[in-house]
Amino acid sequence: MTSSFVLLAILAVSIAILVVAIVARSSRDPGNAALLGTIAHALGLVTLAGSLAVVIPWFKKLFEDFDVELSSPTIVLIHVSDWFLRSSGMALLAMGVVAGITSSAYLHSRFCSEPESALLARRVSFWASIALAGLVLAPAAMLAMPMVKLLNDLS
Repeated sequence: MTSSFVLLAILAVSIAILVVAIVARSSRDPGNAALLGTIAHALGLVTLAGSLAVVIPWFKKLFEDFDVELSSPTIVLIHVSDWFLRSSGMALLAMGVVAGITSSAYLHSRFCSEPESALLARRVSFWASIALAGLVLAPAAMLAMPMVKLLNDLS
């Protein structure tokens, strides 16, 4: 696993979340829009959990091995990852809450007879997808800064 591949994969997933959210937003059928929004959220949550559980600890070990000075945001990200690994029950609970909100928005827009209410559910789902894409992309950006410094020091 190379660091550039991991960062590019996280970037690709973030772009996929945004594309799915935009397609969901432009869909005329509220049920399809909510389903696509739910897919975007699930993809984002799985990627975020994978980043916190696997990718960030891998980068942490790499940075420790090369004794790289880390910026404050990267240190905070590593602490969040450590917390995620130590208290996975709380992290899974938080993800379950987000999944519950997403599912309720999906069900509401799918079976709601009022168009205004279904439109509101689609908007909430869209903006939640945008926020989730940002949450997925933020760790990649925080890990890229020390990685660039490490590569400059090695060359």
